[in-house]
Amino acid sequence: MTKAIKKDKRVSHGILHYIETGKFHPTQKKRKLLSKELERLRDLAKAQTPDMNVKKEMLINDAIFCQGIMDLAMMYINKAGLFKQKDLERGQLEMHPTLMQVSRFMSVKRMNLMAVGLSSSTDETQDVQAYIKAFDEKAKKGRPPKK
Repeated sequence: MTKAIKKDKRVSHGILHYIETGKFHPTQKKRKLLSKELERLRDLAKAQTPDMNVKKEMLINDAIFCQGIMDLAMMYINKAGLFKQKDLERGQLEMHPTLMQVSRFMSVKRMNLMAVGLSSSTDETQDVQAYIKAFDEKAKKGRPPKK
């Protein structure tokens, strides 16, 4: 479930640096490979998007950014484990605070890809589009729709 880390070696996930700068930290071992893979995914997504415009390009860029965060998180989990080592020693299961936020990026990525039309689930895309339409109609009347 979790790998032991030597006490004298600090493991960093690099997510905060990536969020702040948009670049992988220079100490990140696989940063060049990650950058190339994200560029490849960005190019594929743009090529498969019908009627490409600035809005769709921004959504794709955000989705790729979220993918970078998820990749860094998975690399960290593979190296250090999902739970904090000190807490495990005390018998507590607590995830690293930054990793707890990764699920939000997963959701943003999924919603962005649905909005662009690259989602595999057409039912979910139609549900989101119907909700947005209902929200717009209710906003015109001055009240939000029910979920």
